[in-house]
Amino acid sequence: MRDLPSVHWEDKELGLVLDVNMTIIDSEVSITCESNLYSTQDDVSEVYKRVFDMARTAVDCFSYIKGMGLGVVLERVIPPSGIQHNILVERPELAKLVTAFDLNRENKGNNFDAMYQIVISDPNVFLAVNDLIAAIAVSHLAAVNCGRAVEAIREVIMPSGSDTAKRNRGWELMRQNLNLGFTYLNFISNVSTAPRHGKRVAATSKQDFNETIKRSWIIMNRFFEYRKRGSVQLPLTEFPILS
Repeated sequence: MRDLPSVHWEDKELGLVLDVNMTIIDSEVSITCESNLYSTQDDVSEVYKRVFDMARTAVDCFSYIKGMGLGVVLERVIPPSGIQHNILVERPELAKLVTAFDLNRENKGNNFDAMYQIVISDPNVFLAVNDLIAAIAVSHLAAVNCGRAVEAIREVIMPSGSDTAKRNRGWELMRQNLNLGFTYLNFISNVSTAPRHGKRVAATSKQDFNETIKRSWIIMNRFFEYRKRGSVQLPLTEFPILS
């Protein structure tokens, strides 16, 4: 796919202007981007997000026509400095919220192996974890994925199917066992409501966006603490009610 249509994109709220050209040859995506902003980490994040959207859209259109399940990974960038480096989407502040497990394999019961056993044993759990990872990898998925992840945790705590009464009881048990206030949990549901119903471009402030991901990470961590402790209510002394 040589010489794809050039894209001119402006965000008046951010004051960001991009002009993007892209080619895809032998499955390698090459993008040239001119941006009026690239001095702060927020600028870089916004540019990456928009350019990734454009690349993904091109591949999605191709995939739809061909009936193929293809994805996009942007691996390297050459910034204005001219020094090439690898692209890694990460949120280090989220790692600080994880207390249930670590990567020290000598730390029996609290290590990666213990987490893997919990996650791989239940499709609801491994799909929920995947939803959270996708939420930080592709920002447009954050609201929907975080809402779906917390609903999956509720379903694990109390399977409900299509029974509304059981679903409501599941939310109650989830709040009780994980020590979550109603408003703390409901915040995520409210942010995800419009996107889950097809209103994907519904306005979500950057503050709400970041808070949704943060709360979802904390709730997942509490769920892991709950599971590794035998699926009993978390002690309030260690896990005070979040509200």
